[in-house]
Amino acid sequence: MNPPVLIVGAGPTGLNLALSLARRGVPLRIISEANGPGEHSRALAVQARTLEFYGQFGFADEVIAQGIVAESVHIRQGGDHDAAHEVTTVSFKDLGDGISPYRSHRASDQHGLQFMDHITIGNHVRHRTFDLLGPVIEFLSQPGDPNAIYCAMIGTIYSGGAVPLHSHADVESFYILSGSVQVWREREGDQWTEVIEGQFVHVPGNAKHAFRNPSKEPVREIIITTPRLGRFFESAGRPISAGSAIPSPTAADVERFLRISAEYGYWNASPEENTRIGINVQELIRETSK
Repeated sequence: MNPPVLIVGAGPTGLNLALSLARRGVPLRIISEANGPGEHSRALAVQARTLEFYGQFGFADEVIAQGIVAESVHIRQGGDHDAAHEVTTVSFKDLGDGISPYRSHRASDQHGLQFMDHITIGNHVRHRTFDLLGPVIEFLSQPGDPNAIYCAMIGTIYSGGAVPLHSHADVESFYILSGSVQVWREREGDQWTEVIEGQFVHVPGNAKHAFRNPSKEPVREIIITTPRLGRFFESAGRPISAGSAIPSPTAADVERFLRISAEYGYWNASPEENTRIGINVQELIRETSK
């Protein structure tokens, strides 16, 4: 089943939102590039207002117990710690008295884990992975779910790889998790644009587009699209195990991919059309076969 809410990113904001929704019985899916929760503080202190939010969730006392009260800050001058002399001291001891039940505490190195402890996490699921003649997609949701309103997946284009020029009626949105990729989009000046980690790309329905990765590192991206396009990937792709070597495509694999594309009403550019925008389809197949 595809939940109605997808949260991208499992940092403090994403986990806060996930916990708030979970406590209200709202089904959700949270995805992140990280393999697990953060184990180190990203701030010098947890402020009183943040502790108030933690109190609403029921674990402020856990955070306080693992922290140290920050009662003052000392400002010193001089490069060497022992030789430095104190310029001034700012006291936080009475700051917030009568306003908040909490004072500022140093963040525990494990304070982000409290979110995870209060969100029900199911067993780890190995998501189905498919090779699309070089690029690889890993499903985060099931496109065959009759109640699905979107399809979420992680796509990977390896160094030197590309997605040749094509179009379909399905809209797609891409968020770059790591690496960089060049995108060619009709209606965008018919030229290549580099998109880097943390940036977002939207491709409207029926817009001709292509991707290529000339860098030395793979590019990974979250893809949000229609369940129909997800079902196409299921039909046209070759199932593989996550992290396994990509099998060399055969002429039959290419013919099958193009045939299923035509059945779905998708358009694929000819080798000559790809060459005009800088993609050598035959070279791509040879690179994948190495």
